Amino acid sequence: KVNMLRFKGPATPPALLHDYTCAASASDFIFKLRMQIKFLVCQVLFQESDKFIGTSSTDGLTLAALNTALTKRMVDLQKRKYIAGYTLNIRSTLADRRIGRLFLDYTFDPPDEAVQIKGTVAIGRSTGATS
Repeated sequence: KVNMLRFKGPATPPALLHDYTCAASASDFIFKLRMQIKFLVCQVLFQESDKFIGTSSTDGLTLAALNTALTKRMVDLQKRKYIAGYTLNIRSTLADRRIGRLFLDYTFDPPDEAVQIKGTVAIGRSTGATS
């Protein structure tokens, strides 16, 4: 287990950074706060993506607009100190684009922790016989 103090400036109190050095990726969700932040990030991704999926095909322009909207929401989470940093990658194959499906690969850093949490979210409209 690694514990250290991180000093952010002369007028601010130090923050405690903690992590497990040999933890498997499945055991990374030890702390409830991490799970809540991951849920919040996924909720933001779903809410913003819902506006784009199903209204048109996921062509290049739609994906670019979605990327801009997601970046705006993630920057907002970062400004509000829910996350310390993030990366987003939107990917979709030609077959996925035709049915309006895409995948969001994301990585974010919880605030004041020495970990990164990664995930993938599949987003798309229903492809079943009924809608």
